[in-house]
Amino acid sequence: MVWQENVKDILMLANIYENGKKKVEKYWPDINEEKSYGLIKVHFVSESVFSNFILRTFNCCFGNQERKINQMHYTTWPDHGVPLYSQSLVPYLQRLLKIPHSSQAPIIVHCSAGVGRTGTIILSDICLRMAAGEGHLDFLAHLENLRNQRANLVDNLEQYKLAHLVVLECLFGMRTSIVCNDEMRTAVEAILRNDGVEMQMKYILETQWQDKAMETMLELDRVAPVYHEKNRFNDIVPEKYRVFISRYPQLDEKSSYINAVLVDDFSSPGRYIVTQQPLPNTLGDFWRLVLERSCSVIISLNTVDLTDETVCKIWPEADEVLTPVDFIRITHKYTKNLLFYKIVTVQLEVKKTKHFSGFEESSSEVTILALNTWSSKDSLPNSIEEFLTFRDASDILARPAEHVIVTCYDGARACGLFVALSFIIEQMKLEQECDVCLAVRSVRHSRKQFVETEEQYEFLYRAAVTFITGFQQYSNFT
Repeated sequence: MVWQENVKDILMLANIYENGKKKVEKYWPDINEEKSYGLIKVHFVSESVFSNFILRTFNCCFGNQERKINQMHYTTWPDHGVPLYSQSLVPYLQRLLKIPHSSQAPIIVHCSAGVGRTGTIILSDICLRMAAGEGHLDFLAHLENLRNQRANLVDNLEQYKLAHLVVLECLFGMRTSIVCNDEMRTAVEAILRNDGVEMQMKYILETQWQDKAMETMLELDRVAPVYHEKNRFNDIVPEKYRVFISRYPQLDEKSSYINAVLVDDFSSPGRYIVTQQPLPNTLGDFWRLVLERSCSVIISLNTVDLTDETVCKIWPEADEVLTPVDFIRITHKYTKNLLFYKIVTVQLEVKKTKHFSGFEESSSEVTILALNTWSSKDSLPNSIEEFLTFRDASDILARPAEHVIVTCYDGARACGLFVALSFIIEQMKLEQECDVCLAVRSVRHSRKQFVETEEQYEFLYRAAVTFITGFQQYSNFT
């Protein structure tokens, strides 16, 4: 069909496996390999990975003829649902708009069933081209026309709403991305000089209604109470994307609560578990979280001030043992002290008790990277270079981990800066573009108190420039 219809572009909106079920056959070879499908030979030429989609290029041969086929594979759109953020579809649609419509070279669009996601992307593309060509929109008329050709295209209200939001974002969203090139420093300085930070932060607040509209489409987190005796600050509590732990003791309903939220990295949804430094009465909850989520890396951003009565020792020092709950034993293995941070390795041992049999007896290492120079009273770390060096060290150690715990005094101010900077750096590495506004807007889905000040926002811009132009690390990390 691809060859017969002279197709040059394929839009794929499903993953091969979703929720443990195979949804689509892999119809292309592995990279740099060739595979025959009947009389058609397909050679995988190249691949570019972006935050939410992958661009692949194939060479297809039939007899003596050869054609290039481009595949745009959107990877973060759940079956029967919608992407987490409407803005995540904007770069994908912008690339689609660059493909000219031609009856001589139609575009293949598919998901798994070929109706819901497929219809939503077609409707969005048609409406954007209508806006550009005619200056007005008519979603309903186009949807009716689409459904006359194939039943159930755009198969639910949530996807219909998504089409409106993503078109709105494409047409009127603020363009905040900067190309990472020799002109980047000049572009950033212009933003900082011309009230760009204030305008972008205002834009984030003004577009919150769009994110709330998307929330109504998402599967709602189960409604659960907040226990204020387990929060350091009662205005910083887990709302969306909250993390639950198992009850212990089983009859204590409060024991499943922890002030922690999942936060997306640029290309890894829910990679970070952000939480406050544990209180004396939540230390056991903290280490149960480490155990249940199989976290091997903890990033500690604020100094642990034991003169504060709400703060407790989180990990043992040399020759010490912590027993946060009766079935978990934490022992110190070794500490590597660096100029402004340290790397502590501890052994987490699980013992069976008559009160708890949820885990088998086991022993595992947990690595803690603790920044020594950032007081909880300060809005910013000591220096950009120090923070970038610390973030690099964290990235190297945490790379194999599925989840990484990030903690600071209130679970917001320092953590928000760290996860936003990580988002920015990953985007610059993958796409060679820097978008501080997108990073802040994205991490704030999880916690609205992330990056609340212009001072922190400006820090992110300056850190991005420092990173991309090269910075002298304080110490070699291996």
